[in-house]
Parts: sequence; structure tokens; C-alpha cells
Amino acid sequence: MSNNNYKEYFDSLKTEKDNDKFLNNFIELLKKTFYERNTFVKNSDNDDKRDEFFNYLKTFIKDSYDSYLARSKNNISLSDYIDYLGCGHTSLVFSIGDNVLKISKLSYSYSFNGINKYDCLIPVLYDKKFKVDEKEYYSITLTPIVKMKDFSDEEIYSLYKRLRINGYIWNDPLKENMGIMDSDFVINDISYKKGDVVIIDLEDLAYVGKSVSDDVLDEISMMSYNRKVYIYETRYIDEMEKSDNFIKH
Repeated sequence: MSNNNYKEYFDSLKTEKDNDKFLNNFIELLKKTFYERNTFVKNSDNDDKRDEFFNYLKTFIKDSYDSYLARSKNNISLSDYIDYLGCGHTSLVFSIGDNVLKISKLSYSYSFNGINKYDCLIPVLYDKKFKVDEKEYYSITLTPIVKMKDFSDEEIYSLYKRLRINGYIWNDPLKENMGIMDSDFVINDISYKKGDVVIIDLEDLAYVGKSVSDDVLDEISMMSYNRKVYIYETRYIDEMEKSDNFIKH
């Protein structure tokens, strides 16, 4: 199902104003989409674990909606509370109230220990992962809504460099994976200002250490699916070689 077709199908669900019916239809759409769009095989022996994830997601959305109604003056239906934003190869992204909900299905275990540690990464309000089996994982991530823009190549590299200095490789440096903070924000003693530029896709970050090495560059050359990573890393190494604090192994 293409991005445009998915939006049309999702918008057709939004005509349902009964909250329970809409939520049930929404969850069924997610199930159908993940089973159709991913290439790895669905093992029917794990349906109970899969259902556990979707039931958890259903409760999470309902609780989030109830909390929104309690603190807001907007008495809106659940179908107006959720809106479709877009999709990636393994994920679907929605706005829910004041935040962004990303639901992902992966074929590998992913754990990123840099969440809420660096101001160049979007603050994460909630992060939950579920294991179905060794080749099927699901995750729920909640982040603030950000503004998008047509970032220049120099702006993308600047963000790559800020993260690289802290020892992380950004494996998918694209303008679509960046955003601008829409308000001041503080989480875990990390302060964000309105207008700060952040990476919004945290599933393509990997720790390699602060020093640069030919081994890292070779691995990027062989493994990265985004050619920009090699170009940016080569530029970063060149800049570091001219600095006083250069370390290469």
C-alpha cells in the first residue's frame, strides 16, 4: 500500500465517530498494513504475542486520548485526535494530540542508549519495544510534534557532525529525518529551544566511538544504504585531521 493510498484509506476510517469502532478499525488497519508491507515471514505460531502488542497499543492510544481530553478544552472524537503523517519502510507515523506516534516493525532487535542525552536528537516522551521472535520486533515511540523544512545539504551535515562528535553514526542523513522544535522543551536536564534542529528518526543511529578509523569508514562503505554517510564521514575525518584534538585508530 503506497503512502497516498494509505492516507486515503486512513481518512476513510475517520468518518467513524464512535470511538470504540474507530479504534478497532484503526488497529485492524495497522495489522493488515504491517503484514503486507514487510518482507519477513509472519510466523502464525506467535499470534498471541502479536496480539499482546496490538492490545497494548490499543490501550496506550485510549489512555493517551483520555489524558488529552482531561487537560484540554477540546472535546473531540478519537478519529479527530489521530491523524496520518507518513510512512517509512518499516514504520507508520501519526499525530496524536500534541505529539507524534511512531509504530515500527523490525526484523532485528534495536536498542539505542542515546535517548534524551543529546540536544541534537528529538526528545523521546515514551519508548516501548516488544519481541515476537528473533526476526520480528515492534516498537512504540512518542515524541513532540516538530516543524519540517527543506534542509540544505550543509544543514544535514552539520547535524551529522554534531552527533558524530559524540561517537554516533547517523546512517540515514536525510532532510525528511530532521525537524525543528516548535517550542521550548526540557527533558532529563536536556534543554531545547524553539527553533532547534533535531534528528527525528532514532532507528538509524549506531555508536562507533568518538575516534575515527579506517575500519569504521570501510564498514560504512560496505553496509550503509545511504551514500551520504560515506561522504559525510570522509569530510568529518578530513576536518578532524586538521584539528588539534585529532584521534585516529
